[in-house]
Amino acid sequence: MTDEVNPRCTSQKCSECGYIEASNRDLEKFICLSCGWMAHADINAAKNIKELAMLNIASIVLGDSKELEPIGSKRPKNRLEKSARTLCKRVEPGNLSNKDIKAAMS
Repeated sequence: MTDEVNPRCTSQKCSECGYIEASNRDLEKFICLSCGWMAHADINAAKNIKELAMLNIASIVLGDSKELEPIGSKRPKNRLEKSARTLCKRVEPGNLSNKDIKAAMS
C-alpha cells in the first residue's frame, strides 16, 4: 500500500517535539533548537513522513476521509451502532451492586 503525503517542512520539523525551524537542519545533521534532539537529517525527515502517512491512513480507517467513499454509496455516514446490552450501571466482576446487596440483606 502506498500513500502520498506532502513532504513540506518534514526535513525542518523535529520528529520528537514537532518544532519547525529552517536552522534545525545543517546539511546531514538535524539538531532541534527547541528540545536539543539530534539525528541524521534524512532519518528525522523519514520519521516525519511516516507520521504523516500514519495520520492519513488513520483518517481513512476512521472515516474522516472521503477518498475511498464510492459515489452513490448507500451506507449511512454517521450511523449510530445499537448495543444489545441494556443501559445500566456496569459493575466490575466480583463486586456487588447496590441492588445485589439489598437482595442479599432481605
